[in-house]
Amino acid sequence: MKRNAIAFFLTLGFTLPLLSLNATASSPVFPESTPQLQPLSSEANQLETTTNTQIALTETSDTTPTQFWWLQGVSVNQIKAKLKEGYRIIDLEVESTSPYRFSAAMVKNQGAYAKKWWWYYGITSETLKEKLSQNRARIIDLQVYRVNGKKRYAVVLVSNTASEAKAWWYYTDLSFNDIMAKAKDNQARIVDLDTYVVGGKRLFSAVMIKNTGADRKAWWVYSNKSPSFISSKLKENKARLIDIERRGNNTFTVVMERSQGQRWWWYYGKTAAQVNQLWQQNGARIFDVEPYTVNGNKRFAVLMLDN
Repeated sequence: MKRNAIAFFLTLGFTLPLLSLNATASSPVFPESTPQLQPLSSEANQLETTTNTQIALTETSDTTPTQFWWLQGVSVNQIKAKLKEGYRIIDLEVESTSPYRFSAAMVKNQGAYAKKWWWYYGITSETLKEKLSQNRARIIDLQVYRVNGKKRYAVVLVSNTASEAKAWWYYTDLSFNDIMAKAKDNQARIVDLDTYVVGGKRLFSAVMIKNTGADRKAWWVYSNKSPSFISSKLKENKARLIDIERRGNNTFTVVMERSQGQRWWWYYGKTAAQVNQLWQQNGARIFDVEPYTVNGNKRFAVLMLDN
């Protein structure tokens, strides 16, 4: 077990006005093909390429040791401070909007994890499309939320060029069945899934990539399931989780894929202190964090990989 990880968490911060920020930590890479916006029934973006591709989302699968960081209940200012130290965000959760507070997981933007990347929050659908086109990027983490009834996005993007280029799509404000239908139609697999309620209606957002070539994997999605059900499916499918979302009282929506033999862990209902104990105990890094409240107390569901 490798134990050279470095991670901490922060709980307090300063209040900043609504902003859209970006962070770039590597040299620009120019694409060998141009993103093509596809006018589908919901928001979507697809890039087709003939280049040799790298496996998508090393953040959720690579066990190459790296420094990492996780934060909870922090301001934009505190996130920016960590980014200046050479980290990049791989998972971002909006905890509140007035003031803005976040949870996040980060890796050192170097070696196997080095990417040109950006992050934004509080942006509209139109702005998101502009940023995707301007940066020649794709989404690796997407959260949809409302501010005073208006739809807003928090996103993490990476360059979708050269060997990193993928055919991909994103959708928001769809039903679970509609999301799964989109994956089938696109011959894609879901790599990021969120769920939320608007006007009493349960909705979902998703990011998916073409399930082909180096990215081809067996995968499964289960919604509103108990931990015992999830555990049984992990065993049955010989799988591991790559995304977890709290759905209700001790139920979760999860994305799993066939395990490639990585050591990994998942937990729910943990305090921040317990999360810190667990990653240190396992010699792991956190790649997905889901904050939620139980009886007025803050709890976390987390996914970890061997580090």
